[in-house]
Amino acid sequence: MKQPLYLDCGNSAEKIQDSCTSTDAIRDCGNSAEEIQACCTSTDAIRDCGCNQDCCASTDAIQDCGNSTDVIQDCCTSTDAIQDCGNSMDVIQDCCTSTDAIRDCGNSTDVIQDCCTSTDAIQDCCTSTDAIRDC
Repeated sequence: MKQPLYLDCGNSAEKIQDSCTSTDAIRDCGNSAEEIQACCTSTDAIRDCGCNQDCCASTDAIQDCGNSTDVIQDCCTSTDAIQDCGNSMDVIQDCCTSTDAIRDCGNSTDVIQDCCTSTDAIQDCCTSTDAIRDC
């Protein structure tokens, strides 16, 4: 398994920056709108706009409904679609491929770790309240 592509700076702004070496690259700008923008051009690119917008025209596109619970839902049909149930820890676990999987355990440093055990697996990350569902 290759090195995880996601790096968490762990600062007060909770910025998440990516090495931008992959089509699955993600950057969390850590601003008040909590925007998540893709570092690269990709069918797997994700943007969390807080304003009901698609990131791209892709079977892996993710849409942020921008409501009070910050629900993230699939904006199309895909086996790689993920949903963030909007709990306080904002847990997101994504296993698009066995090498690109990530897990956000929602701890104090919001550590993102490589966690995939099988291709396209979606698993509970930390606690039952951090449940992740496959759309």
